Amino acid sequence: LARTLGVTTRTRVSPTPESVERMPHFTLKPSHDLTERDFLEHPVWAEYYEPDDIAALVDLGFHESEVRATLERIGYSDEYAFPLPASAAGEPFKYLFLAVRATTQGGKQLVGFATGACLAFFHDGQCYRFNAALPERGAQPAHELASLLGEATIFPVQYEVVATGERAVYQQEQPKPFPAAASDA
Repeated sequence: LARTLGVTTRTRVSPTPESVERMPHFTLKPSHDLTERDFLEHPVWAEYYEPDDIAALVDLGFHESEVRATLERIGYSDEYAFPLPASAAGEPFKYLFLAVRATTQGGKQLVGFATGACLAFFHDGQCYRFNAALPERGAQPAHELASLLGEATIFPVQYEVVATGERAVYQQEQPKPFPAAASDA
């Protein structure tokens, strides 16, 4: 992968006979069905977005014909995710999901994932999602999860990206009330 003046180009490398034996099988799963177990088994997942994703998958060792046939069966839908090797954590997929191990303010351990501005945690088969850009949408899930864990609040949450070892702290802001309209004053 070469980057020049903001343009990404890919160099195709033909697989060697030794690497063909180790090429992974390309599988799909509906994105809304991803579970804690999926992220424990595969620390990186992605969704198909554009034709360049096929080249990236081939570069990662998947068979191009298998990738194309599998994506054709679902009409190239972006509602399916596929597991990737941990080394793909830095690949330029538009929708990349990275497994995280998290510790709540109260010390509870959770597994989840990070994608874009969103962070999600699993607990008892449920997924609780938070988006730094939309804190008001995370208020109810934060309250529910804290209650289930026996904590006053889960934030701040310390987490580690499993595939890269990167660590961060997530603090869900409290939603700010809308200012009163001039006619309400």
